[in-house]
Amino acid sequence: MGEVYKSHILRSFLQKMSQHSGVQLLDLGSVCGPNLEFFARQGFKIFAEDILANLRPPPALPPRMRTQRRRKKKIEMPAIQPFLHPDEKFQGVLCWDVFDFLDREEATLLAQEVYRVLAPGGFALNFFNSRKVESAELLYRYRILDPDSLDYSQTGTRRLIRYSYQNRDIMQIFGKFRIESFFYLRNRMREVLTCKAA
Repeated sequence: MGEVYKSHILRSFLQKMSQHSGVQLLDLGSVCGPNLEFFARQGFKIFAEDILANLRPPPALPPRMRTQRRRKKKIEMPAIQPFLHPDEKFQGVLCWDVFDFLDREEATLLAQEVYRVLAPGGFALNFFNSRKVESAELLYRYRILDPDSLDYSQTGTRRLIRYSYQNRDIMQIFGKFRIESFFYLRNRMREVLTCKAA
């Protein structure tokens, strides 16, 4: 088990989901079996799609080839591709801290895709760090312990650049979304609950 901390918006997110029937969720973080089981017990159908997996250089390639592949990918196509899901399919999207590891262009593209697949009145759960220095950091997985607690654990040894976004940047990235809740946590993370207007 990694670091355990109290979440201020997870319970609110779950309560809003429980107001609907036939809830479908999209999880964009590292696949976590216990989370899938947790949501299944709530009666929710969940789809998992590890967004950051496509940003990690293949470990079998030499460093030089990895660099060439990243540069080529950056020039020819954005890292964020359209989801293979129809418009307005989901009542909720779990973004966790995915936005932290995307540059401004990619973060905006992802926010637009999240908005597209959310049903009117749907919500997205997002985490952002509050540090001002950008650095290469290990990836972590969020595991739900209960509606108020999350376990924050390292998933491996690979590192990606964690970008630093100010509050105004977050507002601009989310564009059409309404900011429902915004909390600062003691672990220097910000929890942001966003909503697509009904």
